[in-house]
Amino acid sequence: ARVLASLSRVVEQVPNLEMPDLIGRQVTASLTAISQAVQHMRAGRYREAGAAARAAHAAADAAYSHPAILAQLSFPQSHKLGVYLPFFLPALVAVAQGWLSQLWHYAKRRAAWQRRRQLCANGGLTLEEQDAIQMRQALRR
Repeated sequence: ARVLASLSRVVEQVPNLEMPDLIGRQVTASLTAISQAVQHMRAGRYREAGAAARAAHAAADAAYSHPAILAQLSFPQSHKLGVYLPFFLPALVAVAQGWLSQLWHYAKRRAAWQRRRQLCANGGLTLEEQDAIQMRQALRR
């Protein structure tokens, strides 16, 4: 029971810990063996209860000392940050530059559209007429 409680604490303390299906099956086998041991004890079959308790302890130990858990516990979050940050930081900078460029382009286009709208409202021209005038002026230059 102590080993299963320790495994439970580890899972609670490390929320992103990946648990293989094998560990889940071992924990289930351990809990099943514990319940069988209790049933055998109540029935007075002590030899079977001892065998079931040993099986439960072995399954719990196997689950707790699984290499997948030990490997993840020995690799702290700060090391993950140190390993992955050099890979993702350049990509993040490129994405931020693209986003800022698009934001600047949008603001520039919006300001031009608002100027054209203001000119049309003040001059009594439609947007199409204003576009035609600008096109003629551009061709004259």
